[in-house]
Amino acid sequence: DRGFFVESYNVEEWKELLNFNETFKQDNHSFSKYGVLRGLHTQPGMGKLVSVVSGKIFDVAVDIRKGSPTFGKWHGVVLDAESKTNFWIPDGFLHGFQCISPEGAHVTYKCSGVYDPKSEFGINPFD
Repeated sequence: DRGFFVESYNVEEWKELLNFNETFKQDNHSFSKYGVLRGLHTQPGMGKLVSVVSGKIFDVAVDIRKGSPTFGKWHGVVLDAESKTNFWIPDGFLHGFQCISPEGAHVTYKCSGVYDPKSEFGINPFD
C-alpha cells in the first residue's frame, strides 16, 4: 500500500462544471483541536475554498449580502478527510467551523484575496 493521491482542485474542471471563475491568491492551513470554534468572520473581496486534510469539522457559511434573497440564512456541512470534499464560501458570507474530531483537524483554504487584518470582521457565533 503506497497511500493515495488526490487532485483537490482543477481550475478547468471547476470552470466547466460550475462556471467558477475565481482566481486564488493565497493558501492557508490551520490546525484546530477538538471542540475549537473558529469564526464567524469574513473579509470583503475574499472567497474561500475549504477542505479538510485530516480530522473532521462542522463548517458554516452565513449570507450577509445586503439585499440578497438569502440574507441571514446559513448553510452547514460536515467536512472530513475521507470524503475529500470542498466547500466554497463566496465573498459576502461569514465563515466559521468547529472541530468535531477528537484527534483535531487540519483545514486548508484557497483564498481569492490576500489576508488583510484591517478589513476582516466577524460576529460572535453565539449571537
